[in-house]
Amino acid sequence: MEFYRTATQVLPCNIFISPDVRAHFKSSRYLDFWVNDGQCWAIKLLWDGSDVFSYKAHFDKGGIYIPIREISKEWATIDIRCPGLPNYEPERL
Repeated sequence: MEFYRTATQVLPCNIFISPDVRAHFKSSRYLDFWVNDGQCWAIKLLWDGSDVFSYKAHFDKGGIYIPIREISKEWATIDIRCPGLPNYEPERL
């Protein structure tokens, strides 16, 4: 919820962020956030590099987020890492 609270504070008042979207977009899984502005952003959060490649595949052709990706103009997967954990090598997508 920290990401949501921060986003609502920095986004202009006419731009809304919605958490846990899926039904409106006919997706079989929840997407973490949808930002309803001119860009129609789709945002998926990861924690400490967990399943980065499988989540990338969710946005690829045939993936579970395709209904959302087809509507969005921009999409991002954001990997949030905890300081002090082993330093993971960056994974190239």
